[in-house]
Amino acid sequence: QFCLRWVYQNSQGPWISSPVFTLDAGTPNPTPAPMPTPEGGAGSYASVESITFNKTTAQPGSIVQMTSCQTSGQTGPMGQTWLLLEMTNTTTGDTIQFNETSTFCFDSIHFKDIGTYTWTHLWVSSPVNGNRKKHYYPNGTVKDNDFNQIGTHSLNITNINVSN
Repeated sequence: QFCLRWVYQNSQGPWISSPVFTLDAGTPNPTPAPMPTPEGGAGSYASVESITFNKTTAQPGSIVQMTSCQTSGQTGPMGQTWLLLEMTNTTTGDTIQFNETSTFCFDSIHFKDIGTYTWTHLWVSSPVNGNRKKHYYPNGTVKDNDFNQIGTHSLNITNINVSN
């Protein structure tokens, strides 16, 4: 049902009402964008489940060590993966990188600047299937080797606070 009043070159006509027509615009339902198939197929990637450190508070010049990194999916014959974790100092903008190439995850970094280091990017690669990298971002985005979004994650990597 609708009411209509017509206007034509500054002239107005009478109101017209019609019980015959029903207009229903409805509420549009957005169609979610499909995630592309990861380059090489979903089974071609390793995944990161968790990363931990020996401490999350340190003094300038002290060493912080990665103490574990749990991975799953495509890993090498002995469970190895390679991963690189980038953390940025929110005060200075300096970036440090934990670069782990063994199953033990014992890389360590000297934190020289005062500030809070938050993770900005993590990638994991397996020696299986062409060393394809899976990229993780703090906003929950996961991207494949070609940087196509392929999913989301709930990975929680703690900040490292450096202070006197």
